[in-house]
Amino acid sequence: METARAFSERGLSISPSDARLLGTRLVIEFETGNTLEGHRFLEQAADAHRSLMQNLVMLRARYDHASVALMIPIAARITAGTEHLHLAEAAAETIFAAGSATPLVTRFDRIGLGLTAILEGDKAAAEDQYAAPVRDLKLFFEDLQRSSPRSPSPDDHESGPGDGPF
Repeated sequence: METARAFSERGLSISPSDARLLGTRLVIEFETGNTLEGHRFLEQAADAHRSLMQNLVMLRARYDHASVALMIPIAARITAGTEHLHLAEAAAETIFAAGSATPLVTRFDRIGLGLTAILEGDKAAAEDQYAAPVRDLKLFFEDLQRSSPRSPSPDDHESGPGDGPF
């Protein structure tokens, strides 16, 4: 983990408001139990996102938006703190409104929205995000399941055949 932090510090020393770097770092800190540092990087990521939203650059979907859309729900899963999920949803809306997202950006967006819906207990929204790309979400949640015993899984549901993923 120290190597990850060192690389993160190198990147942040060059670009201290890069939402991608901040998102990765906040997850590192929360995953390793450094909640104070995690919250510090979460606030910096939120500030970076707000700054991005005020810029005309937001007219096109960027990986920065996708990072916010994905990493904030991951942090919320770890901390059970949902107060920043609205930022993830705003980033996702920017991606969809731009209409120019790459498949990777769209995938990050949908995974983030799916996890947000799960954390908010919104079954219909979770099903919508889960259905559009099922395979990618399933793989992502399986990875989360392996990395943390508290991770939600698309298989964590009580339904009969044909009732949907939840």
